[in-house]
Amino acid sequence: MRFEINKLINKKIVIFIILLSVLINGIYSSNIVKKNNSLETIHYKTGTDRIYDKVSGKITSEKISYIYNEYIRLEKIISEENFSKDFDENTYTGFIFSDRNFFNELYNNIQYCINYSSQCETISKRASENVQLYKIKKNNYLLNYNEKISEIYSGRYISDYYKTTGWDKYFNYQFSNLIVVMLVIFIMCNIFSSEREENMSVILLTSRRGKNRLVLRKIMASVLISTVLSLVFYIEDFLIFFLGLELKGMNNPIYSLQEFQLCPLNINIFEFIVYIFVCKIAGIIVFNTLIILASSLAGNNLMSCVISIIFTVAVIAVNIMKLPADVLCLLSPQLYLKDYNVVRFLDIPVLKVSFNLSFALVIFLFLLISVWFLETKWGKFKRRERV
Repeated sequence: MRFEINKLINKKIVIFIILLSVLINGIYSSNIVKKNNSLETIHYKTGTDRIYDKVSGKITSEKISYIYNEYIRLEKIISEENFSKDFDENTYTGFIFSDRNFFNELYNNIQYCINYSSQCETISKRASENVQLYKIKKNNYLLNYNEKISEIYSGRYISDYYKTTGWDKYFNYQFSNLIVVMLVIFIMCNIFSSEREENMSVILLTSRRGKNRLVLRKIMASVLISTVLSLVFYIEDFLIFFLGLELKGMNNPIYSLQEFQLCPLNINIFEFIVYIFVCKIAGIIVFNTLIILASSLAGNNLMSCVISIIFTVAVIAVNIMKLPADVLCLLSPQLYLKDYNVVRFLDIPVLKVSFNLSFALVIFLFLLISVWFLETKWGKFKRRERV
């Protein structure tokens, strides 16, 4: 397998393109971080960090009182116009208005954490009431749907508060997906077609077991390379955003982020990131297998590229049409986990991401069998036909 890996990536142009892609992705994501940080002055960041250090952690009545009293104090100063509009070192952020706005936002965030449990209990209670209704109507799907909602949102609470600004920038970043997909096409589209173009397939078919082992090694090499490429870019994304934006609160539940308040997964932010990594890698592996199928179908490298592009357009079209079976959604699973986004399967509501993880496994096996057949059984048949 080492030989096949070297054959695919141990080329100056391939190494150059990979390194250039890593650099471009790093620069692009770093610019987003810098743009976000440029909105804060040093004094503002120092002051707000001091406040965050004071209120972070376990939510207590003392912390809530401190935030509320500071907001009321600042609001009173502004209403009485007893302040300077110039830079003031005695303020937290440098300006009274900035202080007031910051504490207002902070108070709203704390209130979200406090009220979240009761809001979820209301959702769970309404779902339980709907269960009784759909039992009478004998609607199994809506019965199961509401039972799931009642189960998911029951017992939720947020006990700790941390600065969560910046997580939205990380979770909405998708440029690396585009780069990985393009690299997979670039590296894998000639994995089998190049043999036919160079007339090597005729020689390989004369060996009884050589072709079988070669196909297996090529497939394993392609899966390994696509997995490593995915990890490189997705870890790069995480490190740049995590360090650049000083992201905190990874032990907090994912629904502590207001953008994910209806997320159906009862896991913390760190576990959510790992889950996203798994989904993204699964999606890339399936896409990689689709590209090697294109190469297996093609008689030369140019045709392989054309078929790869056609397959890619088809996958994008399925995503645009929002069909239940949509492997492309695995590349951005966080977008489908902001609420209870499900697929109806045998009267059972299944999370769309979970459904497509299972679907990806089925498609992956089907594509592998197809490639194996095309490169071994069908190849031998075509060889005998020529003879």
